[in-house]
Amino acid sequence: MANVVGAVLIENNKIILPKRSEMLKKMPNKFEFPGGKVEKNETLKEALKRELQEELSIDVDFENIIEFPNNVLATEKFTLSIFIVKEWKNEITLNPEINSEIIKVDFDELKNVKELLETDKQLIPAVLKFITTP
Repeated sequence: MANVVGAVLIENNKIILPKRSEMLKKMPNKFEFPGGKVEKNETLKEALKRELQEELSIDVDFENIIEFPNNVLATEKFTLSIFIVKEWKNEITLNPEINSEIIKVDFDELKNVKELLETDKQLIPAVLKFITTP
């Protein structure tokens, strides 16, 4: 079973969601928590750091990749672990082969993003509980 990681990118109290390119074979034109597959001999955080660099040209330090309760979704095909990321270096730059655009949504608007990947939608309650609890 594959391990997949994703990041809930938060900047100025908004969640940043890239949209998957229409050129992608799997789930084109869907918004997502950016990330990807964990490669052999990689930790979850190493994989997320690499994926964010490859997809969005941002550099995230390990201590800024935050685990939170109920951040894992297991399906028949893969296990998805998502993390909160609030700090990174460099400006977000889209790779047009991977993402076509970016939206920024308020926390309470996240559940209304119709084109968000279904697996990511299932993790919204845990994400919102963690980021809105004082």
